[in-house]
Amino acid sequence: MKDFIGTLARMYEVNWATSITEIPEPRYSYQKAAAKTWAFVQARPDETSLREWDINLTSGNASTSILMGYATGEYGPGPFRFVSSAAALTNVLTPAQSRLASKANGGTFSAPSGTAQRSLITGTATPTIIADQIPVIPGKPITATVDAAGPTILEMDFRTIIGARVGTLKKIEADGVLAQRISGTVPVVPATARYLQIRATGFTSLAFPQVTYTPYVVPWAVGAGATSVVVDSVKREIIRTQKKSHDTFWRVSAKIMEVG
Repeated sequence: MKDFIGTLARMYEVNWATSITEIPEPRYSYQKAAAKTWAFVQARPDETSLREWDINLTSGNASTSILMGYATGEYGPGPFRFVSSAAALTNVLTPAQSRLASKANGGTFSAPSGTAQRSLITGTATPTIIADQIPVIPGKPITATVDAAGPTILEMDFRTIIGARVGTLKKIEADGVLAQRISGTVPVVPATARYLQIRATGFTSLAFPQVTYTPYVVPWAVGAGATSVVVDSVKREIIRTQKKSHDTFWRVSAKIMEVG
């Protein structure tokens, strides 16, 4: 699995980092006085904190040039979308999307993936959008999953960059009405698809949305994707030149900052 950075129009692959550290901003600011300390929440309206990633990788000219290009403005001023290798394997959604932070809170929901502190309730015949504009990689697999109770139908809807539907809407029906994980897999994302929208109907409770770039379901994890980042502080150190391909290999470090 690789890291991906770009826009909905095109996500570029970068070699899988040898290490990647995600660092959120502190959730609290503190004020101290004699014998007392006060904590003040400074999270954003969607209840998340901005993040940064320290990336280290060993790569050839191609991947190194992509990172250098983003840092020097070759791909525009940004911001850009970022799906780390960790996000691709665990949850491409943003932290807010994965916890339904922008949706009406229906309260706690005891589901197969755990007890959700936030859920959606009473899905109607009109599809409820769970997450929209999820970046996809044409030619690669993708799996969408939710935990839900009730006669739920999960929908996977691929779209072009201008919002036109690609192919046939994929629908996955729940097996009964008890709380369960409902998932759908598309082995090969269509060539003209640029993003995915996931929706659901019929549920009485729903939580734990998840999307991965895998052909299988994985245990739920908090979303690790990002919709607004910039690349900065790219450093490179030459390691060697390969005799057969004449490619140059570099030890590269970069900082990816979430903005907005």
